[in-house]
Amino acid sequence: MDHLDERTVRFLESCQGPDAKEKKIRFMDETPWIGHGAVETIWNKMEEILAHPRTHRMPDLIIVARSNSGKTTLLKRFAKLNKAELDEETGELYAPVIAAVMPHDPTEILFVNTLLKTVQLTVKKTDSFPNKLEQLYNALERIDCKVILVDEIQHIGVGTARQQHLIVNMMKNISSVLQLSFIVAGTPEAINIFSFDEQFQSRFRPAVIPPWSANEEMDSLLASFEAVLPLEEPSNLASDEMVRYILSNTDRTIGDIFDLLRAATKYAINKGHRKLTIPVMEKCDHMSPKAKEEEKKKIF
Repeated sequence: MDHLDERTVRFLESCQGPDAKEKKIRFMDETPWIGHGAVETIWNKMEEILAHPRTHRMPDLIIVARSNSGKTTLLKRFAKLNKAELDEETGELYAPVIAAVMPHDPTEILFVNTLLKTVQLTVKKTDSFPNKLEQLYNALERIDCKVILVDEIQHIGVGTARQQHLIVNMMKNISSVLQLSFIVAGTPEAINIFSFDEQFQSRFRPAVIPPWSANEEMDSLLASFEAVLPLEEPSNLASDEMVRYILSNTDRTIGDIFDLLRAATKYAINKGHRKLTIPVMEKCDHMSPKAKEEEKKKIF
């Protein structure tokens, strides 16, 4: 089992008995963290921003990728590794990084409410907006926040031009007054969110997670995935034939690629196969982009 990482080898060695199949399937439901070139580059930029000294012009980052490309997982992992800590001597909470999701139909009030809940403050309906904003500023300063992560930033574009300006201006003011950074993520539509404010836009370095294609990085990604699949024999996922099949039957995002491999692995486990093959992947419960389009045509 040289194709597997140590954790997976240990799991397979301990996975015995009549419920072995069920254990393997549960193991597959644990989404692994697979680093790769584009994500590792973005991760380094995020760490640089967190380490940046406070100045009146803080650096910001906008991560742009198609849905299911791993941007949400990236933000969650960064937040988890930089989670809040309680000073036992003073009782003060220190939270260098907080994470929020932009509301679907955002206004500046809804966004402030979201941030207040993120810093665990009760949102009172009777509080005026200026009062809520003051509470937010005080809370962010008290916890010594340095970075605010905001996922689904493209939702800002749903609002009216006035609502968009109000939210972006509020973010700009928070960044300037408290000398903290925003790291935001969204779909390609998000790239123009800050375009009306050239000064603020210039702070946001774009970082793109591109779709996958047949190259050495793709081979490395598939080898990393193969190392965590609980299958006793090598599947040679990085072979030319396998790469062509995987790229042709997914939307070329890391999420959909793993969804295919997970579904195929579960099918293989249930059928007693010890590796993945193209026939196994063809029979598993995963829909290719072409198949999804065909299903949509049936509806519309």
